[in-house]
Amino acid sequence: MKIINRIINLPLIKVSSITSISTFIKMLTAFITTKIAAVLIGPSGLALVGQLQNFSSIVMAIATGGINTGVTKYVAEYKNSKNKIRIFISTALKINLTLSTFVGIVLILLSSYFSEMIFHSKNYSSILIIFGITIILYSLNILFLAILNGLKEFKKYVFVNIISSITGLVFSISLIYFLGVYGALLSIVTYQSVVVIITSIMLFKSDWFNVKYFLFGFSKLALKKYLGYTLMVIVSAFSVPVASIVIRNYITINLSLNDAGIWEGLNQLTNVVLMFINSTIITYYIPRLSELKEKSSLQKEIFTTAKIILPIAFFSALIIYLLKDLIIPFLFSSKFFPMRELVLFQMIGLFFKISNIIVATQLHAKAMVKEFVILEILFNFTYVIFAIFFINHWGLYGISIAFALNYFLLFTTMLFVFRDTVFFKKN
Repeated sequence: MKIINRIINLPLIKVSSITSISTFIKMLTAFITTKIAAVLIGPSGLALVGQLQNFSSIVMAIATGGINTGVTKYVAEYKNSKNKIRIFISTALKINLTLSTFVGIVLILLSSYFSEMIFHSKNYSSILIIFGITIILYSLNILFLAILNGLKEFKKYVFVNIISSITGLVFSISLIYFLGVYGALLSIVTYQSVVVIITSIMLFKSDWFNVKYFLFGFSKLALKKYLGYTLMVIVSAFSVPVASIVIRNYITINLSLNDAGIWEGLNQLTNVVLMFINSTIITYYIPRLSELKEKSSLQKEIFTTAKIILPIAFFSALIIYLLKDLIIPFLFSSKFFPMRELVLFQMIGLFFKISNIIVATQLHAKAMVKEFVILEILFNFTYVIFAIFFINHWGLYGISIAFALNYFLLFTTMLFVFRDTVFFKKN
């Protein structure tokens, strides 16, 4: 009984319980959206959705300056110093507004070029024009959420995420039903612009809030600290989506667009599990590791998190593998049934990916820029190489082998990088 009470009272469990409703709703809305998209636009339409999602990740990293993890870190770190918080929030807002305005103009002017580049067609250039118009609201929403997270306003943070999930569902269903593939793409670039209204209200109602925090001025010192996170996020935002785009294009050219859609469906299946893990990592784990300085405290937090998260990850992956013949047609449609051959290695890779996240979050929390950049570029490059090699030998089946191998190697590398913390022993 004491053990159960001790587990229940762990901060990670408390935060996870708060975020669990949000995560459940996010998973449910993602499931409904994916199901409807799979039925109405099929694998080829889902492949185009994946292309836009990867492209928007790159664009949003540039539009926000990649500083949102830094905002969460420094707001959490200096939450007891109003002066320092004002400096970091005000500087972040100015970076955000300047870059999102610039990116929006570029998207509008080069919409036809980008449409041809990511969709192999100019038919969707209007999607990118709309994205350019709404991107400033999109980026403000992300900034406001980062501030709420840093201040540990978990209930407000969770509420906004719930509203975001429901809004995304309504937009997606409505637009896909009436506009098909075009509607699916349109929903991706519009719904967050509506959610920013709710986020703003939540932020402005906080006890600490003062509009002067956003008008305090621009700090070169804060900019310098943010630049490390800018490099980290932009490298990640480029390397991960670019790797996905390269692999998806390779599958499309060498196999088929339908096979690219099967692989995109596999990624969506993986993301269902990652939603829960990432919500806990972003909401609790990054701010918590940012606060800790001693190796013994870091080690304890890492081990505590691993003991809770890894069993969940293992059994989630096992259940998906054992019930794949029921889950695939239920979550997608019978057109996606070839995915069943890819599930085993994908789930193995998923387990190692989650294991890696638990250890590698220190790179963000401690702003280890050089190490992050090298590892991020290296292992996204190896993923592409492994994918091409295994696809050439085993067709689409090879992509799941590449995924598992790459994340196993990344996890073992992270254990080596953080050996002093993970294997720390008190004298």
